Amino acid sequence: MAQKIGLIIIFLLLTSCEPEKYWGSQLEGEALLETARISGQVTNFYTAEGVSGARLKFAETETAANIYGFYYLNYILSEDELRNKPVPVTITANNYYPHSDILTLNSADLELNYVLKYGAPLILRKAFVPANLGLSALVQAEVLDYQGAESITEVIVRLYQEKPQQGYEYYPMRRLGSDNTLSANYSVNVPFSVDYKAAGFEYHQSFDLIVVDNEAFDDTVHFGINLRDPDVPLFPISD
Repeated sequence: MAQKIGLIIIFLLLTSCEPEKYWGSQLEGEALLETARISGQVTNFYTAEGVSGARLKFAETETAANIYGFYYLNYILSEDELRNKPVPVTITANNYYPHSDILTLNSADLELNYVLKYGAPLILRKAFVPANLGLSALVQAEVLDYQGAESITEVIVRLYQEKPQQGYEYYPMRRLGSDNTLSANYSVNVPFSVDYKAAGFEYHQSFDLIVVDNEAFDDTVHFGINLRDPDVPLFPISD
């Protein structure tokens, strides 16, 4: 009996010193995972402001920037990448031109900042001016496109008629001129009334401006109409 107990003790001592030899190991044949900790900020080329919600893709691993354009990512390196195989990177954001890059990553803290160019037209100013005894309105807008004012193909006013029929109505705006090469002024007269009994038609007290350029970038901005404190014209109609 004593001999058996001694053999058991010797076996336990041996296995405690070299457990992998006797019991096997989950790490056997597996490489230890190495991680590249990547962080940085995505900014607007023209304004230097952070690009909210920018999407970053490192090979098949994706992340998104916060409202200030900052992002963080733990990227697990594959065996090929540990041997300095390049990693494709793509950064995209709504209304921005995409950006692509090729990187060689390593297991370290990396700060990678990216800059995206904004592509869509921007509405800089707008005015909704009721006129003609409340039966029509003058709508004006100044629109900018960083690719040049000539890139702007359409600026449209969208109104919602509530009576006698419900539905959207669209009014293309006329280009009046430009003070520089990046922006242009637009204007249009539209039917408008919020008093169905007096006018025979009634519109919702809000409107949309839709802008489109020649690269299929577009933007739509919703505006409320304040009839108690109406807008004033941005520029003379005769411009």
